[in-house]
Amino acid sequence: MQYPPTSASGFVLIAAASSLVWHLFVKTYGPAALGAALTTAVVFRVVDYLVFRSLEPYFYVAMGTSLLPALAIAAVIGLPFRIVRARNPKG
Repeated sequence: MQYPPTSASGFVLIAAASSLVWHLFVKTYGPAALGAALTTAVVFRVVDYLVFRSLEPYFYVAMGTSLLPALAIAAVIGLPFRIVRARNPKG
């Protein structure tokens, strides 16, 4: 099955949006990054299902392999939030 060329950019956009929302509302860095990574993986798989009308044969492997880049993106996007919150203890 051939994937559309925008799948990587779509993944990055979903990960960035999820990271921003999680880091805005969850004050602690670790749980926000993990939540953003999990949300990204699930949303990306749901979008994949809606586009292709079927689950991938190796759905769980795809979930696992999409968690690592999503976690990396969430960690990078969360750094400015962490720095600002460290400087301002009130949040």
